[in-house]
Amino acid sequence: RGEIVQSILTEQYYRPSIGYWPISGFQIKSARESIPPSIEDLMREYEETSVSLKPKKDIELLENIYAFKNPPEIRIFLWTHREELIETLFSVYNQIKRVFRENMVGLYLEYDSDPEEKFEGLFAVIETNLSPEESLNLLDMFDEEWFLDNVSNEVGSIFSVMVRPL
Repeated sequence: RGEIVQSILTEQYYRPSIGYWPISGFQIKSARESIPPSIEDLMREYEETSVSLKPKKDIELLENIYAFKNPPEIRIFLWTHREELIETLFSVYNQIKRVFRENMVGLYLEYDSDPEEKFEGLFAVIETNLSPEESLNLLDMFDEEWFLDNVSNEVGSIFSVMVRPL
């Protein structure tokens, strides 16, 4: 069983020079001497504490709450701007739901760029079952009650929210 554990874990998890896997809660002197409760527990612990995996998981979660109109471009843009943008997108989603409620019939992210203008940005597009005027009134309410006070200028320069009445 020890050989199986050792073959499953790669060198990035096992450091022979110090003789154990440095993952919190599991300090194993040797794969042959002691086995963690389960490989699944060990890997889950690593994934939950890994800083490098968090943005990837966050982007996957965002794909569950927003439709991505142009997925490859959006993923690249989110990865590039992950520090300032990802958490904002989760908050924006919650606020959009609060303001638009049952009038929101669709929500997606769309990436756009204009090399001539040296612009690239991400748009959250809210599809509504309201008239254009009613949709814009709710968007104004969203901006005034939350967006303008909670989204930094840095994020506001690369991200915007729009409505699209259907």
